[in-house]
Amino acid sequence: MGVSRNATTHEWTQRSMTLRIEWFEGSREELSDLFALADDSAAAVATYRALGRVLVALDGATVIGHLQLLAGDSQTRSRSGMPSTATSE
Repeated sequence: MGVSRNATTHEWTQRSMTLRIEWFEGSREELSDLFALADDSAAAVATYRALGRVLVALDGATVIGHLQLLAGDSQTRSRSGMPSTATSE
């Protein structure tokens, strides 16, 4: 039941599941269910969903989680960090 990790491809395998972590390049609308899991305020999600970069965890072709990353801007004093993270399982 151990977990093996391939550092080169960022893949983890446990039993029959292979988990991949990749940058998300699609429409953030495709992740709307995960954003809703991460934040119960649709108005708040609307303010930050398009910002920063998003990593997704995939089991095969299915997105099962996401992590949104924002860089801070010293001129506008905006916060950096991870405003949204969720998994479907």
